[in-house]
Amino acid sequence: MQRLRLLYSSLAGVGLVIVTQLLQVGDELDHSGWLRASTICFAIAIPALAASIYVLTIEVEQDHHPAWKVSLPIPGRDKPIEWPFGIAMLVVSRLGLLSGFAGIAAMFFYFGGLVGGLFFAVSVVTFQVAQAHERRRHNQEAPPSEGSDNRLEGDDAGADAGR
Repeated sequence: MQRLRLLYSSLAGVGLVIVTQLLQVGDELDHSGWLRASTICFAIAIPALAASIYVLTIEVEQDHHPAWKVSLPIPGRDKPIEWPFGIAMLVVSRLGLLSGFAGIAAMFFYFGGLVGGLFFAVSVVTFQVAQAHERRRHNQEAPPSEGSDNRLEGDDAGADAGR
């Protein structure tokens, strides 16, 4: 959960810096589709990421995951839709991550297709590398299956102890 808080906080911080810088461009914001798209993305990302940070902080402090439901009123419907809290927060956090990434990408595309394309391509590759590393680390931390002798391959010390 600490990694998620770091990710959400970093992306929200980058969004705040970019939006602050966009305040200085004034009229350019009205004429550039990329700058407008970036602003819209951060208008979605910043509150979604802030809510995600808040909820993760509470979960860490209380050391449990709430089991309550979130009621979402829908105009034209008599009864609100109820989502389990975990699913609602998953949607909010992913919305924040995707819109934050899109906001940064739009900012790079403002500087040109090559710059935006490079940002996007390198981001996808590095994301895949990070995911592969996380899967590998998770597999190494997994508890041994039942019936295993708790030895790593090539661990001669464990083999000697059984002799």
